[in-house]
Amino acid sequence: LDKNFEPENPTELQDLTDEHCKWPLGEKMQPSNLFCGRKALEKFSYCKLHVLYAFQPKNAKEEDIITEEDIPQFIEKKIKSA
Repeated sequence: LDKNFEPENPTELQDLTDEHCKWPLGEKMQPSNLFCGRKALEKFSYCKLHVLYAFQPKNAKEEDIITEEDIPQFIEKKIKSA
């Protein structure tokens, strides 16, 4: 982030508007009382930073490539015997 990036503005739920980033602050899997509060990007519920966290592109290597380790041995035996 560049040094002029807007700082977080912790905002409580009841004070959020459409203009605020609604990224919850705090620990994962814990209820949050505060939200980021920066200016949200147009058509998003999040600021620029949290849009980057929320919408990550899929990694083709992780999802599209099947290795021998992915195929259980009993299926591999069935394939070879067919």
